[in-house]
Amino acid sequence: MAIEIVVESKLEKEEEREQFSSYLKQLCEKKQLKIEDYDTSVIIEVCPYGYIECSYEGRFVSLASESDVAGPGFHAYVCSFIDEVIADNNSMKWEVSDPAKYYEERNFENLKYGTFYRWLRDIREYAGKNEINEICWNNDFYRPSSLENHLVTPLGYISLEDFLNRDIEDLANDFFIWNTQERDARFYRNCALALLCKDGFFSYSAMNEFTDKMANTIIDYLEAAYEKDDTEALPMKEYRLLCNAIYRQEAIKHANLLELHNAGYRKNTIYYPFGNWDIPMDGFAEKSFDKSTQTMHFMAPYKSADTPWEWMVKVNAYTFDAEVSNYVEAIKHPSKETIEEFSICSENCDGKGIVENLGEYLRILVQFNHEHDMLFIEGFASDEASIHKLKTYCEQVVHQVREEETIKN
Repeated sequence: MAIEIVVESKLEKEEEREQFSSYLKQLCEKKQLKIEDYDTSVIIEVCPYGYIECSYEGRFVSLASESDVAGPGFHAYVCSFIDEVIADNNSMKWEVSDPAKYYEERNFENLKYGTFYRWLRDIREYAGKNEINEICWNNDFYRPSSLENHLVTPLGYISLEDFLNRDIEDLANDFFIWNTQERDARFYRNCALALLCKDGFFSYSAMNEFTDKMANTIIDYLEAAYEKDDTEALPMKEYRLLCNAIYRQEAIKHANLLELHNAGYRKNTIYYPFGNWDIPMDGFAEKSFDKSTQTMHFMAPYKSADTPWEWMVKVNAYTFDAEVSNYVEAIKHPSKETIEEFSICSENCDGKGIVENLGEYLRILVQFNHEHDMLFIEGFASDEASIHKLKTYCEQVVHQVREEETIKN
């Protein structure tokens, strides 16, 4: 069960949405918070996994936040943020719902030990009784590879034994991003670890604008941690690697070393949700999505713009009214350029594919059929080793029925 807090009110006119959103933007600018406006909602990012969402429905406006992963410090911050919103908009009638009762009592020790630690114990008890691979991980991002006897968490892999038996205070300091009322050194370090785990591209950090931004943000957090407390143990190997990758001067020369094991989910194969499918891919691959054609694109990771290309992939998913049984013409009737035909028996779906030699490059075509769903993968590679890699990814495709419909043809 999530730990959340919600505040609701009603605008005099529906047209006042834009005005209220503008107010939130000004408030976030003052507080140096990232804000994204999606018209019917506004998302405010306070820290990794710490978000406040403002939603509109007619004249009704609500600010809501789930704070379980971000921690008690974030929950307390949200309450202070709500205080300021209510004070600045005191002509509106506001109703606050905080099951943790911190908004009413403002007792941080009760919030920390009575709500968050109790919640963590409940999660731990559940993990001990059930076979699970993930704790509080949002698969809308992607699904990391499983690691034997380990759990996927927002701050990285943790051994099941450690999670079940560790002292609860010690575990909480490494599980919650913000476990104290202040933004202390551990808060900044945990922010860095959360981003390193989810979106650390390591030696490929200079690949594009996003990877560069993630590296710089991780470095900023680590340097903030060091400035707060120069005795805090930090992942110095990863810090130096990121600085070197994006050509940023190191500001931390000497710090206590935090040894990370299995750091960074993107170092392994990850699985992207796409329609009713999970698409396995190199975690460092450059990903994009073409809305006009509903096509997912991947390109082999590269360290600089002049790196020779190795492979690229495009993926399409379709849903039909009738059960899918036929394959595209190129797979049913291979051309003279075809050098290999193969069948795939993946985890829970079957597929067929071919490899073609088109002179300057090789092409792989693979189609998966599962009842009414069809997945089509087309890849291009510079050599046979890269084709083999793409074929290996295809062999790990998973059909995963989701609530939302797949893309209609």
